[in-house]
Amino acid sequence: MDAFAVDAIDTLAAGDVFHGACTLALAEGRPFEQALRFAAAAAAIKCTRPGGIAGAPTRREVEAMVACR
Repeated sequence: MDAFAVDAIDTLAAGDVFHGACTLALAEGRPFEQALRFAAAAAAIKCTRPGGIAGAPTRREVEAMVACR
């Protein structure tokens, strides 16, 4: 799966955001590939913002990124 290309500012907590988003998507019943894409988008957005978990995206932001690409 291709990654989302972003200009990274801060990668702190990107893994945490990825794992949380993937777990959420799987718990909601999404197929594994869709869960990975959702998680990758969440982590990519997080990397564009400073500050650990404070930079975590909203669901709306993640869904918008997934829909655009």
